[in-house]
Amino acid sequence: MAAVTELKAVDGSHFVVTGELGYDTVNALLAAGVAQFAGAGSQFEVDLSGVSQSDSAGLALLIEWLKVAQKTGKSVRYTRVPAQLRALARISEIEDFLPMTPG
Repeated sequence: MAAVTELKAVDGSHFVVTGELGYDTVNALLAAGVAQFAGAGSQFEVDLSGVSQSDSAGLALLIEWLKVAQKTGKSVRYTRVPAQLRALARISEIEDFLPMTPG
């Protein structure tokens, strides 16, 4: 049985992602992020320490969430980013573009 992938609000400025970030999960997570981030403060963070696996779709999700935040005048920081996601960002040459800190 596959692990459940979800985005949970810890409070108004902290969110946690758990599970796999991949082609099959990112559309639902994108929608959940848009809905939940609307109620967030002007600066919020997304903790990715619960991400068990990711591919390029997961990286695309982070980019889309960043765009959503910017369009609404907010800023997002990705914290505790797993090595696999950081490596994908580095290979894709967008590591400096994404506001993230290591896991």
